[in-house]
Amino acid sequence: MFLHDTCPWKSTYEKKIAGGKQITTHQVRKALERNDKLDVFTWRYTASNCGLTMVLKKDMTEPFYRT
Repeated sequence: MFLHDTCPWKSTYEKKIAGGKQITTHQVRKALERNDKLDVFTWRYTASNCGLTMVLKKDMTEPFYRT
């Protein structure tokens, strides 16, 4: 799964919040990062410099050193 706008710049975030928009994709990214059953990787400077995150489900049948 790919998510975009997962690492917004401070100025972009503050401008959108001031305009009444909710930005929660960074919160979703952080919650996914805490899940031990997922691999999460974020390219911070893509998607118009707002971040692109890739989420992969780990294969839990693999040996511990592969997860």
